[in-house]
Amino acid sequence: MKFVNIIILSFIIFLALAGCECKRDDEHNTTKVNMDPELYEEHLLEANKLYLKQEQRDIATYIQRNGWIMDTTPRGVFYMIYKNGDGPLPEKGDIVRFAFKTMLINDLICYDSDKSGPKEVELGKSEIESGLEEVLYFLPEGTQAFAIIPSFLAFGWLGDAESIPTRAVLIYDLHILKVIKR
Repeated sequence: MKFVNIIILSFIIFLALAGCECKRDDEHNTTKVNMDPELYEEHLLEANKLYLKQEQRDIATYIQRNGWIMDTTPRGVFYMIYKNGDGPLPEKGDIVRFAFKTMLINDLICYDSDKSGPKEVELGKSEIESGLEEVLYFLPEGTQAFAIIPSFLAFGWLGDAESIPTRAVLIYDLHILKVIKR
C-alpha cells in the first residue's frame, strides 16, 4: 500500500514540476522556476487530499483489524474507552496526569511511560500534540482508552526528530491517573 502512495505522490509531484516554466538567467548563470502560484497550490492541495484519503483508509483498516468500535472527537481523533473511570472529567486549565504507550499504526512502540514515567499536562496550555490534548477532554480520571490520532493532529510533516517519523498516525494506549481541578 505504501508503494501505491509513493507512486501517486511521485506522479503528482511530476505533474507539478511539469507545469513549471523554466527560464535561464544568463546574468547569474542560474535557473529560475516560474509557476503559477494558484496552479502550484492546486497541485499541493490535491496531493494532500490523496494522502489524507489513504491515511483514513489505513486508520479504518487498523480499527477493523483490532475489532474496535470507536467514537470520534469533533476534529477527527478516534478513541475507545476500554475501562471506565469514575473520577472527574478534565476541563480547560485542569492538570491531567496520565500513563501512556505511543505506537505507530504498524504497532511499533515509540514511547512508553513505563520507561519514561507518566506525563502531566495543563489542558489549554500544554505543548503536546493537539489531537492528544483534544482526546484528554473526553477521558475522566481512572479511564483507560485507546486513541488514534491522524498525522495532521499529531506531529504532521516533521515527526518529532526522535522516534516518530514524518506524517505518522499515532496510536495511544492511555490511562488517566489523576485530574487536578483548577
